[in-house]
Amino acid sequence: MPRIGFVASYSDGGRSGIGQYEICLPRYLLAADAEDEFVLIAREDALDSFPPASRRLTISPYASKYRKPFPNLIWHHTALPRIAKREKIDLIHLSTQQRLMSRRPCKLVGTIHDLGTYHVKNKYGKVRDIYLKRMARAFARKLDHVISDSKFTKNDVVDFFGIAEDRVTVIHPGLDFDKFHQRDKDECRNHIAEKHGVKDPFLVYIARLDHPSKNHVNLLKAYSIMRSEYGIEHKLVLGGSDWFGAEKIYEAVDGLGLKENVIFTGFVSDEDLPIFYCAAEMLVFPTLFEGFGFPPLEAMACGVPVVCSRVASVPEMVADAALMFDPMNPEEIASAVHSVLSNDELRGNLIGKGLERAAHFRWEETARKTVEIYRKVLG
Repeated sequence: MPRIGFVASYSDGGRSGIGQYEICLPRYLLAADAEDEFVLIAREDALDSFPPASRRLTISPYASKYRKPFPNLIWHHTALPRIAKREKIDLIHLSTQQRLMSRRPCKLVGTIHDLGTYHVKNKYGKVRDIYLKRMARAFARKLDHVISDSKFTKNDVVDFFGIAEDRVTVIHPGLDFDKFHQRDKDECRNHIAEKHGVKDPFLVYIARLDHPSKNHVNLLKAYSIMRSEYGIEHKLVLGGSDWFGAEKIYEAVDGLGLKENVIFTGFVSDEDLPIFYCAAEMLVFPTLFEGFGFPPLEAMACGVPVVCSRVASVPEMVADAALMFDPMNPEEIASAVHSVLSNDELRGNLIGKGLERAAHFRWEETARKTVEIYRKVLG
């Protein structure tokens, strides 16, 4: 019976798309694969996010002191090959391209979620961008097979790294429909009003405060236009933790005179995230780049209309179920929001198509296709 090692080294509690991938996929792999044994390799302080050990699942924790990037990188090069040998692992699945093993103790499969540093200038600063580009290239070339979250990312891997197309397989992540589903809108609004003090109708954007890649500044410019030219009085809720360049976003709020109308919630918990979606009038998603992009699909599953960027993988994910715009054009963003708020027929069509579109993204299918890759690599 083959033994599959799944390395969950990002372990951010689901605060990012990669974090959600690491938490959700192992839960479904066991059900999708009745033949293999699994070894989950994760930090000891993150184990509560993962399934407990069982007959076919071994938990191999590593010390929390390896949490930070540089120690974690060293751990991948030194300790992980030893763990693979000790646990008699036949194939390791590396869940993010940000870490690489220097030695190959077994077959390697890895997931490349996006190559954003090739598309967004100064995404994380010059030094880190150079590191991530080099790491992703080395990662892709060392793997027996690459999994990508989208066709867009697959094309990037093939074009930038010269990897043969048949070595890269697109497998979309899924959604947690126990969490993301339609709820009573009034109850959700009351919850948000009581817990977060947002009592007026609002638009929501869920993304870490990451400048420039999440494009909050152009959204704020668009929001100013919405208020001055279209008379839109909705509040704008920005849900997400401070990240690179967050100070630029706060400066834009002050500079545009929007302090009384823009609400920063900080990180939105798993409990509150679907409630925020259901309580909102719509999700506005003006990102400059995504390798997949969970929020539009999560909002659709909650029965909320979506207006979003016409860039990178986003059109691939939303298909015809969202109203799209040029994220660099604040006037176009404002016009898209106004169109949905002022046209009940358009709003209803987007909600209906969104529910249908979101239903295509299921973790059961993600796991089934991932197991097929394991089989292919193991021969």
